[in-house]
Amino acid sequence: MTSHVDKNLPSVIRVHSATTYKHGVDACKEATNRLILPASRTCNIPKTIRQQLKAWYSHKPKNRKFSKNMLAKLSSYMRAMLENPCGYGCEPFIDMLYLTVDVDSSVSDGLGEAVTQYEGNQLKLKKSGQTWMLKNNKEVYLNFASFTNRENSVIRIYWGLHDKVKEYRPNQRLLKIAFNPARHTEHELIEFFQWIKSVIGKGAKALLKAANVTRIDIAMDLFGVPLRYLLIDRPNVKHINYHQNQAATGKLVGTQKFGNPESTCFHVYDKVQKYCDVGPGFVPLPGYNVEGTEYIPITRAEKVFRPADTVPVSLGNLEDVPYFLKGTRIYCPTLINLLTPGQKLKVKQYGFAYWFRELKKQRWAHKKQMSRHLLKEDRNTLHAVQITALKRLKRLILYS
Repeated sequence: MTSHVDKNLPSVIRVHSATTYKHGVDACKEATNRLILPASRTCNIPKTIRQQLKAWYSHKPKNRKFSKNMLAKLSSYMRAMLENPCGYGCEPFIDMLYLTVDVDSSVSDGLGEAVTQYEGNQLKLKKSGQTWMLKNNKEVYLNFASFTNRENSVIRIYWGLHDKVKEYRPNQRLLKIAFNPARHTEHELIEFFQWIKSVIGKGAKALLKAANVTRIDIAMDLFGVPLRYLLIDRPNVKHINYHQNQAATGKLVGTQKFGNPESTCFHVYDKVQKYCDVGPGFVPLPGYNVEGTEYIPITRAEKVFRPADTVPVSLGNLEDVPYFLKGTRIYCPTLINLLTPGQKLKVKQYGFAYWFRELKKQRWAHKKQMSRHLLKEDRNTLHAVQITALKRLKRLILYS
């Protein structure tokens, strides 16, 4: 396992210090979301937050079995975090964006040559060719080009349609752009979209403004919250699934999945485990030691929107993407105290929602107690942060 602790960054949390928590979380966030505005390294943390952080992190919480006392402390911490998410570093950001642009066929026909002539300072052309070369390719487009930054984060474009595709998709737009905004800086995105506009030519801004958003992911990290104790549900979603990690104590839920993955869906997963398994390795994870053997738990909540499933969204009205936690319920971890030992094991292995909805079929003696354990997030603040991030990305693309 590769260490994610950067000894040059203040990412080690000293358990009685709110300042080191903020520094560690800020370092992690700035590497995770390169579009984030750099956080101030001078901390003026309110007393109530300092007390809550000390009460929770003095126990060095990890992804392990909690006693009733620890569940009570986690419940207090989560309630405070959801009521003031920005105070604890929990802010939504854009984690993926797919656009399809209605360019003229002459633009599409000339893209191959334009790609070979690309010269950038921030991004480099890494690979181009036919899409069958791509692993697990499902694209309707014939050609692709990949542009990468210094961390090998990719912006990819697709163009060119087979005649048969044109027959059954006569309105298919001829250019697709796919990238993760969080993996790129402002300068990288400005350079790329200035180039795209020069390739499109006259009317480029209007065409980009009218571009269809075919996918957009909005994510938020919950620092200090183990996935197994995030009791989360989306009652209006019928399809629920899970993915397990292999832990020292047996199988442990690694991802809780809500909805069809081919459509609009919602995931919560163990982000620390994913960083350690697949990277990227440049993200400094907050931990309790410089050796990188004791990381604080981080659970990521992520909504994958595919607007074609509901109300179409264009780049011009990107901020109209629905609130990412709409329809989501989060319950107080002390609800676990009402479960039998066998039920607790199932929740540990599959996640609360899968146990409650799929295994128990919502037939549980304490079902009526769930509403009393419901936690409320500061929806107004989180939605406002989401809208601000969407507007900022839109401006970067359209007005670069």
